[in-house]
Amino acid sequence: MKNAGQIEKYLEVLAGKLADQGDGQQYMLALKIAAYRRKDRVDCLVLLHRLGITTREETQDILDTFLSEQEQRIWDVDQKLKRLFR
Repeated sequence: MKNAGQIEKYLEVLAGKLADQGDGQQYMLALKIAAYRRKDRVDCLVLLHRLGITTREETQDILDTFLSEQEQRIWDVDQKLKRLFR
């Protein structure tokens, strides 16, 4: 597993590439939660920290911005949020 420093550097590069799509870090968080593989958990936690997000409700607001209700149902986002905020 990558260490936290490597993850931070990776996320900075990726967020920079996504900056032209609105708030890149929020967009990246929405996609990471939608995919939510085991390896995405640490990335999600780092992004939540960097964005200053502490609640499931704040996270849901971001998801609502980037993913439709149908997409959230297809990706089973509710279950993924439960795992992320346990």
